[in-house]
Amino acid sequence: MAKTPIKGRDVAFYVKKPGATGTAMVRVGCVGDVGLKINTEADEATCSDSAGWKEFVPGQNDWAATANLTAREITEADIDTNVSVAEFVQYQVDQEIMTMRFSLGDTRYEGQCFITGNDLKGQLKGAATGALSLQGTGPLAVVV
Repeated sequence: MAKTPIKGRDVAFYVKKPGATGTAMVRVGCVGDVGLKINTEADEATCSDSAGWKEFVPGQNDWAATANLTAREITEADIDTNVSVAEFVQYQVDQEIMTMRFSLGDTRYEGQCFITGNDLKGQLKGAATGALSLQGTGPLAVVV
């Protein structure tokens, strides 16, 4: 069976807008790049039988995500199917917990998170941008 690489443009980032009814997830548009980082703590388990070597066991997991976006204004007609950089700023100020989905080809990871950083830039050349940092809270699940 041939192995097919997943193209970067096929990686997607979705959120369930805080306060939205139902389970619909909104694809975050104008994403330049998106990342998902999963960490596992290393808990030391060294004892007198370790023969001078430290030993570790897997500890707690945590996760975080990042996204770099091109800023854009969203019309009233598109507000339910899009999310803007300005909305992300408001979610951070309001300390909203939101559901995020990271789609990597056919595999989807989903969990609760909140925004820990929002870096907005307007440069002389090019479009205005926003960089998001999100901290997961609780488990990150693989969904079908």
